Amino acid sequence: MHESDHKFALVVDDEPIIGALLEEVLESQGFDVETALRAREARDILEEYEPDIVIIDLDLGPGPSGSDLSHYVSKTYPHIIQLILTKYPDLVAAGMDECSLPSGTSFLAKEKVTNSSVLIEAVDKALRDEPVNMSHTLSPPLEGLSVNQLQVLRMVAQGYTNTEISRRRKRTEGAIEKVLTSTYDYLGFGSDDVINRRTEAVRYYCKAFGPPPRQTDDLG
Repeated sequence: MHESDHKFALVVDDEPIIGALLEEVLESQGFDVETALRAREARDILEEYEPDIVIIDLDLGPGPSGSDLSHYVSKTYPHIIQLILTKYPDLVAAGMDECSLPSGTSFLAKEKVTNSSVLIEAVDKALRDEPVNMSHTLSPPLEGLSVNQLQVLRMVAQGYTNTEISRRRKRTEGAIEKVLTSTYDYLGFGSDDVINRRTEAVRYYCKAFGPPPRQTDDLG
């Protein structure tokens, strides 16, 4: 537990450079800061150290995700304010829905953390219980894809086969193939022997969001 006259923050991000940047900015604003690379490491820190705010990257690499950690914090430490960092414009693009994060969660586009004033504004608003939604919009050509196309493309980028995608989405394999064909057509990929359309679509997705992780467990 911390003294009442100090502000404390926990930063959870699997990219050490981003974590160090956030730590530097927050410390310049009078925060004492702890950092963690993974959700389980953050959970261990929370057992000894209860921050005023926890800043969580939505994608934390292998293991429990930022969503898993956010729900854990909400359930175990409901008084702690949360700010989610995301590369995605919304939960749909991240392969989630409105139940994937606790109600009222604040968002900040990860690309904006390099602007210290934007980060400080987001943290100040969150600590005042004011909703924060400083996300970003999709850039062409992905901006025109439907919810279904984006979610299927994310699963392709995760490395899943059409058979596995159809099982997880409870659709026929033929339906998944139609979604992907329409995605390739929208992105302007022709059918030839030079470019593999599936690989090219994954390149587009990863350029916009980075490789999406495959989480296999949670915090329990």
